[in-house]
Amino acid sequence: MTTSLSVPEFSREAGDARSSVESWSKVPLRDRLAVVRAFRHRLGGESRAIATEAANPFRNSVAETMTAEVMPLAAACRFLEKEAASLLRPRRRGVAGSPFWLGAVRVTTFREPCGVILVIASSNYPLFLVGVQVMQAVVSGNAVLVKPGRDTTPVIAMLLRLLTESGLPVGLMRVLPETVEAAEGVIDAGVDKVFLTGSMASGSAVLGRLAKTVTPAAMELSGCDAVFVREDANLSVVAKALAFGLRFNKSATCIAPRRVYVPAALAPELKNHVVEAMRDLGPIEVASRTWEFLRDNVGRSLEQGAEIVRGGVEPDHCINPIVLAGLKEGDPMLAADVFAPVLALIETGGDEDALRKNRECPYALGSSVFGQNRAAAARLGERVGAGIVVVNDLIAATADPRTSFGGWKHSGFGSTRGPEGLLECTRVRNVVERRLLWWPHFDPIEDADADLVEAAVRVSHAPTLGGRWRGFLDLIAAARAHKKRSKS
Repeated sequence: MTTSLSVPEFSREAGDARSSVESWSKVPLRDRLAVVRAFRHRLGGESRAIATEAANPFRNSVAETMTAEVMPLAAACRFLEKEAASLLRPRRRGVAGSPFWLGAVRVTTFREPCGVILVIASSNYPLFLVGVQVMQAVVSGNAVLVKPGRDTTPVIAMLLRLLTESGLPVGLMRVLPETVEAAEGVIDAGVDKVFLTGSMASGSAVLGRLAKTVTPAAMELSGCDAVFVREDANLSVVAKALAFGLRFNKSATCIAPRRVYVPAALAPELKNHVVEAMRDLGPIEVASRTWEFLRDNVGRSLEQGAEIVRGGVEPDHCINPIVLAGLKEGDPMLAADVFAPVLALIETGGDEDALRKNRECPYALGSSVFGQNRAAAARLGERVGAGIVVVNDLIAATADPRTSFGGWKHSGFGSTRGPEGLLECTRVRNVVERRLLWWPHFDPIEDADADLVEAAVRVSHAPTLGGRWRGFLDLIAAARAHKKRSKS
């Protein structure tokens, strides 16, 4: 359904989706995964046709759409086919490990579907990002409402058609209009969880609305990603990676590089490599709001002493991929969440200085680290505060279907994709079963029982073996006294 909806129709959409969940959640997991497998085979057999139909203004070619959307979506499907059963199965913990003072207790953790999930999508990867979220939602037993990103309804409609032809029950996935009102309407009508991919401002607005009904959400929000160049990095490789990041999907990628931290001694050489690697990058058209932001703020940066290494803001809402250097701390360009090919080279005194400067940015979606000493680069990566850190690569490695994706700080919270993304589509039910017919806690507790409780704590948690042994002896004595009081 893609036409405008009235308030009653929003309620009906949410209600009909909820009705679908009741039957779908009872379908065996193997049958839900059969839909995923059939869909993956469609991707495998019709990749070029699907990529052609999924083309959007961010793409340079059909081949890029296949690499950016079709290939990773098919890989995500296979991941679910292999791993979903293990991830979603009940987890049982036997009596071993249960505190002795509880007797024998067994705990079983169940993963249940949330119910109706609303996916508020972005426009830059409509097939891949929405496809993975829909797959994970339906595999875990949910119904899905999708609010497409701008001008992506045809792609989402194609996704729905392919899934329906692959065996997904009619009505389990529903496509809403692209309007803000559509998302607001179904939120107010009642959904069980929201997945949003978009700007920090959009996420903040949606969270405000969700707060009224205490509806949970996973938010993948703005990025302004950092690249850390270590002293032993291959600068030619780094420059090629940066050029890729500005070229791929016309840099409309939330984890595209925006800030590059490079040791001061290497900065002149890296500038030369970057100019060479980007010599074939030409102007691209960007959204008017983005163009105006860059026009104003790049100009201010230059007035404050920054330099343009290459590129610039051009007429008619075009950007010739921009590389800046010499930005002052606090410059807005160091925290700009723009979908445009813009890069800032930032000189540092080494790893510690780079980490310090990086912490000043409010966004922490992804980062990359480059260094020929892979162990040292990985250790630096472990210290970077971001949702996903790639060592010696950029963007592409995050398409590994085993990798969950989510941000820190103003870049959001929660996960999509990977194991954690699947589990985000569920809620937890714990069943705690007492295995012995013994309930001493049902009896009223008295001041005289303090000795018994204290001894029980010492048995398990006293810092020395001797203390625990004395606690055991005291426990026996206190238990006898308790029993004697109970009989009197």
